[in-house]
Amino acid sequence: MICFAAQLRQELSQRNSAYAKANDFPHALSYGELPVTVYEPYPDGKRHGNFFAASYRAILKQVEWKKRLEKAHAQAARSLPRADRSWKELDSCMSSDAVDEHILSSTHFEEQRCELDPWK
Repeated sequence: MICFAAQLRQELSQRNSAYAKANDFPHALSYGELPVTVYEPYPDGKRHGNFFAASYRAILKQVEWKKRLEKAHAQAARSLPRADRSWKELDSCMSSDAVDEHILSSTHFEEQRCELDPWK
């Protein structure tokens, strides 16, 4: 039996590793058989490798969205290398919350200034 979730996880891992290297994003890899890419914010605080530039700018402008950037990564102590800052959940390429942030902060929605209702 093929495990599609495992295949997706493997592909996301491989693609993010290649993407981070190709774009020279500040990042690290988790420990383990299938490493997960975790991105760091740039030193200037205006960019982050796990977000498109426009999305990250929009996140930084919204107090509620920006708060989510501080949520601690639950497995950081066991699975991630030590860093100058503590790892956050939204640093991980596997974070579903990071995907949510991209959707909520997309330039299209910001420009439209519409309220999102996922059930409509």
